Amino acid sequence: MTALPPDLTPEPKDRWNIGRFLILGYATLAFMVIGFGAWGGFTSIAGAIVAHGTIEVQGNRQVVQHAKGGVIEKINVRDGDVVKAGDVLVELAGDDERSEFGIVEGQWFEILARKARLAAERDLTDKIVFAPELVERAAHDPKAAELMVAQQQQFEASAKVRDEELAQLTEREQQIEKQNVGLVAVDKATQSQLNMLSQEIKVQEDLLAKGLTQLARVLALKREFASLEGEGARAEAAIAENGGKIAETAIERVRLVSKMREEAIGELRDLEYREIELRERRAALIMQIEDLQLRAPVSGVVYGSTVDTLRGVIRAAEPIMYIVPQDAGLVVKAKVEPVNIDRVHVGQDARMRFAAFDARTTPEVDGKVLKVSADAIVEPQTQMRYYLAEISITQEARDRLGGVEILPGMPVESYIRTGDRSPLVYLTKPLTDYFAKAFREG
Repeated sequence: MTALPPDLTPEPKDRWNIGRFLILGYATLAFMVIGFGAWGGFTSIAGAIVAHGTIEVQGNRQVVQHAKGGVIEKINVRDGDVVKAGDVLVELAGDDERSEFGIVEGQWFEILARKARLAAERDLTDKIVFAPELVERAAHDPKAAELMVAQQQQFEASAKVRDEELAQLTEREQQIEKQNVGLVAVDKATQSQLNMLSQEIKVQEDLLAKGLTQLARVLALKREFASLEGEGARAEAAIAENGGKIAETAIERVRLVSKMREEAIGELRDLEYREIELRERRAALIMQIEDLQLRAPVSGVVYGSTVDTLRGVIRAAEPIMYIVPQDAGLVVKAKVEPVNIDRVHVGQDARMRFAAFDARTTPEVDGKVLKVSADAIVEPQTQMRYYLAEISITQEARDRLGGVEILPGMPVESYIRTGDRSPLVYLTKPLTDYFAKAFREG
């Protein structure tokens, strides 16, 4: 039997060394498994939901737009200008509106002047009281002043005609009353003569009975008595007739005044409807003309202006600029996927990273969830569904950014913190979710 070379013969010591390394390897592996298990079971990792969003003004930016659109006549502001609430930002051309307003207002003032005259005629006053709006306009508008003068002249002319007609009626009454005075005197004298003649007839009748006078004398006295009695009756009839004429004259005076008042009342009634119509139309035109001036809804800074050309056209309801409220804070509007919304609620801590800045020099800042939308929002262009979470940017967080300026519209990556979980849960969750679904019947 051939013997092996001395260097190739296995020795017990070499075999022991290999086993020792195997034991060391197994021990190391067991230590790593036990250590990883302990780390996975007892170590906590902060969970977070990633939501992308943008910086916006708290309470939203204010859009400037016009309901009907129009032609730009004047531009008073540019991007970056600071404005106060009510400042005129842009003025639109409104030649048609102003022209119609002038016509409507002229007609309205004319009706006001006519109504004032008719009211004076209705109330039988000797002075016209014009509307305050007309008096105020007449102070600096010759046309309005001419309207007042014309109505005053017409009022005076109508009053003159009325007074002349009333004067004629008064004069007629006075003439009749004078006639009555004469007739009363005649009637009184006639009654006196009749009394005396009646006594004389009685005396003559006594003498005739004694044969001391002639019958002809008695008959002549009776004829004279009858004649005087007729004259008295005619005088009394004339007095009664004149009384009727005086009553008719009084009625005619009342009728004349009533007719003039009724005519004034009728014209006033017709003018009322027209005046209401013109007043409403005038008010609508005033609003339209005021709307030609686009004013700042709030105090703030102008940005996003799209108007820079005079006589340019803006479409109806088209945003032409925005105003960031001066005192409003900034927030992050983050889009949360529907599968994660059950883990997002108001008050959660969040950490934000600004993608527009250098990540090496710009720190992350902390915030809190202020609001969560009640329902999912569908983006029209992509049909993507998401929930909107509003996250605060505290002043302390802004101070941490140093001189870096945060502006609306900047992109932000938000990490909304959820509960702490161990690495073992992260590793086993897909498996447990799978089995949770696999052992359910369809």
